[in-house]
Amino acid sequence: MGLFFTSSFILIPKRDSMSASEIGLICALFLPSFLATWIGTVGICKLLQIFHPHQSHGDLNKNNDKDGILITRGVATSKPETKEDVLVNWMISLFDPIVYLIIFIIGIPVFFSPGGSNRSLPLFLSTVVLSWLLSRRVVPTTWQMILHPILVTSAISVLAIFIFGSIKGMQIQEVLGHYSTGSTYLVLFRKDKGYTGQPPGCGDVMSSILNAGIICLAFPLFRYRQDLYCNFVRIVIVIIPNCVISLFLWPFLANKMGMNGDHSITFAGRFMSTPFGIEFIKATGGDQSLVVVLICFTGIIAVIIRDQAFRLLRVRVKVGSDDYFTIGMTTGVIAAAIGTSALIGNNYHRAAATSTVSFVLYGIILLSLVAVPDISKFVDKLAGF
Repeated sequence: MGLFFTSSFILIPKRDSMSASEIGLICALFLPSFLATWIGTVGICKLLQIFHPHQSHGDLNKNNDKDGILITRGVATSKPETKEDVLVNWMISLFDPIVYLIIFIIGIPVFFSPGGSNRSLPLFLSTVVLSWLLSRRVVPTTWQMILHPILVTSAISVLAIFIFGSIKGMQIQEVLGHYSTGSTYLVLFRKDKGYTGQPPGCGDVMSSILNAGIICLAFPLFRYRQDLYCNFVRIVIVIIPNCVISLFLWPFLANKMGMNGDHSITFAGRFMSTPFGIEFIKATGGDQSLVVVLICFTGIIAVIIRDQAFRLLRVRVKVGSDDYFTIGMTTGVIAAAIGTSALIGNNYHRAAATSTVSFVLYGIILLSLVAVPDISKFVDKLAGF
C-alpha cells in the first residue's frame, strides 16, 4: 500500500517554492510536536490501564497468543521446498517486473510520439511501479529503515520523469502536470454527460487506488469487533485530547514561531489520514500540498521508529503478547493509514483494527469541529489568518 503514497512526494517539485526560513520553521516544529504527541498518547493509554483496567469479552491475551502460535506452527510444520517449489516461487517473483517492464517498453513510443504528453499513463505508471519493486527487492532490509521504499521510489521516479520531460523539451512542472491531471474517479464519475477533460495520469490512478486501499484497512475490524466495542470509550478518551491539542496548540505555536497563516493551520491536520487532511485544508484554507507531505513524512518516521520508541516507553511489542491497544492508538493518532498498513504487514492485526478506528474517528472529530463557525474562526485567529 505504501506504493500509492509516493505520488505526494513525486509532486513536490510542482508546488510553489517556499523560503528557506519557512522550511526551517516547519522542521523546527515537526519533531517536537511528533515526539510530544507520541509520548502523550502512550501516557494516556498507560493511565487508562491503571484507572480504567481493560475489560472485554473473552480472554484477549489468549486470542493474541493464537496469532503468534499460528505463525510459529506454520513455520514449524512447513515441508522443505522442492526444486519445483523453488522454480514456481522464482517465476512468481518475476511476474510483476516482467509485466511492468513490457508496459514500460510500450509506453516509451506512446509518450514520445506527437501529442504523447496526454498519453503518459503507461510510461509513468510502469516507471513508478518498477521503482517500487527496485526499492523493495534491491535495497537491503536493514537499509530500508533509513532508505524507506516510499522515499527511494519517489526519488527515482522524479528523476526518471524529469529525464523523460527533458527529452521532450518540457519543464519538470509541466511534465508533472501530465503525471497528475486531477482526473480522479470522483471527477470522472460525476460527469453526467460524459467527460471531456484530460485523461487520468499516473498520480490520479494512484490516488484513486489509495482511497480504496484505505477502505480495505477496515477488514480487521470485523474480526476484532468485540474488542472495539469494549474499548470504544477508551478510544474516545485517548482521541479527544489529541484532537484539542492538534487543533489549537500546534497552529498557535506555529504562528508564534513566525510561520505564515496557511502553514500554521496546516499543522492542525498533519496527524490525519490523507483524505481527511485534504478535506480539513479545504475547510480551513491551509496549504494542501504541505499537509500531504507532512502526513506522509509523519507516517514514514512513525513506521521507522515504531518498535524502538515503544520499547523506550516500556510498551510490549512482541507479536502475540503485544500491548495492542497502546500500539494501535498511538499509531492511528500519529501515523494514520501509513502506520496502520505497516501494522498489518507486521502481523499486528489486533492493533491495526484499533488503529483504523482511531484515525477515522480522529479525522471525523477534527472535521466536525472546524465545521462549527465559531471554532473555525478561533482556530484561524490562533493560526494568524
